[in-house]
Amino acid sequence: MIVFNDVNISHENTPLLEGMSFRIKKGQKAVLKGRSGSGKSSIMKTILGFHLPQKGEIFIKDIALKAGNEKLIREFTSWVPQDIWTPLERVKDFLLYPFSFKINHHLYPDTKAIGEMLDQLMLPVSLLEKPVKQISGGEKQRIALCSSLLLKKDIILWDEPTSALDDYTKEHICSFIMQQPELTLLVSSHDAYWIEASDIIIKTEEYHVA
Repeated sequence: MIVFNDVNISHENTPLLEGMSFRIKKGQKAVLKGRSGSGKSSIMKTILGFHLPQKGEIFIKDIALKAGNEKLIREFTSWVPQDIWTPLERVKDFLLYPFSFKINHHLYPDTKAIGEMLDQLMLPVSLLEKPVKQISGGEKQRIALCSSLLLKKDIILWDEPTSALDDYTKEHICSFIMQQPELTLLVSSHDAYWIEASDIIIKTEEYHVA
């Protein structure tokens, strides 16, 4: 599903990662592990085509990442960034925002699906009617994860998805995600729950340019 072959990545024209190679197969759960600034977020942005590698090859579902096919790759990829911000006022509108795009119209979830996913993420349905500014950082994080999962994309990229959650909630969500056999996931995280449960650990510092 995701293949890196001897990839070099730069950030603002400064070399960041060199010689990175890994393979994530369908259904596998992988984690990017490394200190802050070691390139974890840059790897995810590269997969999404926000910038291209300086060297090497990247394949997403056997499609080579290159200029011009970024939109195609994003059609089957869901991403939740570390810094979650929305101008939308109501939580329900925030959750359903990705489905407002034409590419996702056919994926619009029904009330039952939304309720079941919120339950799995330990959130009450009543939260949907609240203003976004009245919910906690951890709740906002889980609403973003809920939206990402409801999209049912082939590949999910999450950048520090549970950093604002308590240990009990982290463990519950991690356990739920790891039990989804069809879900191919790449997580950027320092969290032991993700690192211990993942099929693949990619240590970014092994490729980081000092």
